Amino acid sequence: MNNIIFKHNEELAKKFLKKIEKSRALFICTIAHTETCKIPGISAAGASIELIDYTPAADVEAIYYGKAYCLDKIPENPVGPPSPVIITMASLKLLNIPAIIINAGVKVKPLAPMIVVNEKYGENIENGKALFHIDLEKLKNYAKILANEFSKNFDCLILGESVPGGTTTAMALINALGVESFYQVSGSMPTNNHDIKKEVVKKALSYINKDDSIYDKIKKICDPMQPFQAFFALEASKLGVNVLLAGGSQMIAVAGLIKALDKNYNYENICIATTKWVTEDKYSDLKSLMDRLNLEIPLISSNLDFSKSRYKNLQLYEEGYVKEGVGAGALACSVFNTLKVSNKEFLIEIEKIYERIYLR
Repeated sequence: MNNIIFKHNEELAKKFLKKIEKSRALFICTIAHTETCKIPGISAAGASIELIDYTPAADVEAIYYGKAYCLDKIPENPVGPPSPVIITMASLKLLNIPAIIINAGVKVKPLAPMIVVNEKYGENIENGKALFHIDLEKLKNYAKILANEFSKNFDCLILGESVPGGTTTAMALINALGVESFYQVSGSMPTNNHDIKKEVVKKALSYINKDDSIYDKIKKICDPMQPFQAFFALEASKLGVNVLLAGGSQMIAVAGLIKALDKNYNYENICIATTKWVTEDKYSDLKSLMDRLNLEIPLISSNLDFSKSRYKNLQLYEEGYVKEGVGAGALACSVFNTLKVSNKEFLIEIEKIYERIYLR
């Protein structure tokens, strides 16, 4: 079984993986909140709507402490599958690389060291004023400063996220960039709840005007993670650092935003990496989105397989109940690319994390 799947621009993807195989890597997880996630049916990133606010904080607490402090336990899908942070944790342990948390605007702050680039969380995109209260120039300047600083010691930056409701804002952003993305983005539920997302996004898009600048569009329909990641990735890659955008639909939206910010940009230092649960999701079509956004940037996915796991809740990943998050797919690709481990060996390490967190 090939542990890494090539979904878009395979030749450039293979060159990118070769470049980062022995690189000095850093995992950067950007956490943010959008009130869009509170709309019923939008997100399953938590056991209930009331607990979704805590998901980003609990995810990053788990990275540092191996458990959550803001909740009794690390978030899980209402049906039972655990957060993909267990894949993140196992990967970070195997790779032995550092992790940094960026707070781009959360509702619940984690009990963890982090860099704060923005204090204000995103509003519901249905109102057309998602980021009106956020200073984008300040966010851009902070992103440039951090990209410059991190580039001094690392030559590969893996940019993950934890943003409940983020695939809905991704759908909105891709549409605002001129590419219809209804029924094509992935999500945290088996069928992705496309109809609900479409209605939310249509309301958001009603505020977009023909003469809006890209900054106007960001202010109206984005979550706080999207502009920060785009500003940061663009600056870091221009400095010669290799950037792995860790996610599926959300990072395709970020890549589209990067292109809108700099239409003449060369993508040779950027790659998108996610999981096969996203790229093989029959209810989404990421390849089509990338083609219609005219993105040259490659897309790869980790071919993790939980079907033979000893635990039913992990097997449910294969049914689409959890697909991605907290950089899981990109970090898994890095494990396969750098350490050359088998799926069986990797699964054993992931199950150890699962047992420690959920079964004790």
